Amino acid sequence: RDNGPAFIDAINERASPLWKALATVVENDDDGMYEAAILEVLDTLAFDPQSPSGTTFTAYGTGIRLYPLTMALYIVFMVGLRKKRLKLLKEVAGLSLSRRSHHEEPLPIGTALMYVRRASDVFQTVQESYPRQGWCDAVGSYVHLWMRAHLFPEFSVLERHGHFLYIAEFVLSLLAASAENLRRPAPGAFFFSDESDAIIRRYLRAENNLLKELFGIQLKSVLERF
Repeated sequence: RDNGPAFIDAINERASPLWKALATVVENDDDGMYEAAILEVLDTLAFDPQSPSGTTFTAYGTGIRLYPLTMALYIVFMVGLRKKRLKLLKEVAGLSLSRRSHHEEPLPIGTALMYVRRASDVFQTVQESYPRQGWCDAVGSYVHLWMRAHLFPEFSVLERHGHFLYIAEFVLSLLAASAENLRRPAPGAFFFSDESDAIIRRYLRAENNLLKELFGIQLKSVLERF
């Protein structure tokens, strides 16, 4: 209870300037001048968090290392889907988690959403009623909480379109389902929220062509796996 919130706060302090910068750039860079820089940032954060052989580790310790990337993906997709930045999102979806060994195939970037949930118990400690109660999806719930507390007050346009949090989370879960090595998609807070259902259904009706463009010929198999 004492160490978890302090640990997450320490990461937030270092990473929040980057997250806010990503929101600003994706929101305002309609000409795509800084897409290469966005991709470079995400690619730098995208790595397989497995511990090297012979090194003591915990599931929390490996999983939490993908928290900065996970928050960045939520932000890029939340803003990018609303702005219909299809070219950028397709390039982000094409990124991979780099592996420690050159003999191993890279993992789709959506795999990060599963790996970070190995640290779910760390995020649970931020819940006010912990340990008596917990979130159904601690990572997604905490991401929503942080955005509403720290991102929305600085970006009124994001607050007005806050429903895109659920849409982005759903699309990111589809992206995670595209990883061949996963048998289930990454969970998200949208799975457990009553209000998300109507929001996502309405988006799918209105923007199904965008998803076809984003996932290409993989869309059918991704949806079936999801």
